[in-house]
Amino acid sequence: MGAPRFPCCLTTAGNGLLQHIFMVEVFKTNVPNQQVARQLLAAFGQQLPGSKINFDLEDCDRILRVEGETVNGSQVIELVEASGFQCMVLE
Repeated sequence: MGAPRFPCCLTTAGNGLLQHIFMVEVFKTNVPNQQVARQLLAAFGQQLPGSKINFDLEDCDRILRVEGETVNGSQVIELVEASGFQCMVLE
C-alpha cells in the first residue's frame, strides 16, 4: 500500500461552488540541492504539463510532491532516476 492518493473529481464546496480536486503523489528522493531541483523541475514541466511540482529539500526525505489531474508515479520515478537520482513513493 502506497501513500494516499487523492483522485481527481469535482466536488461542491461549502459555498455551493464546484471545486476541482487533484491527485497528489509524494516521493522520497536524494536530490542534493536547489540547483539540481530547479533543473529537474524544468524537465518535469516539459514531461508533466499542467502538474504542480515542488521539492521540500529541508525535509529529511528530500520530498518531491506532484499534484495534477492524474499523476503517473512510474513516470515521475523514471524521470528522476534518468537524471541519476533515487526516487520512490513515500509510504
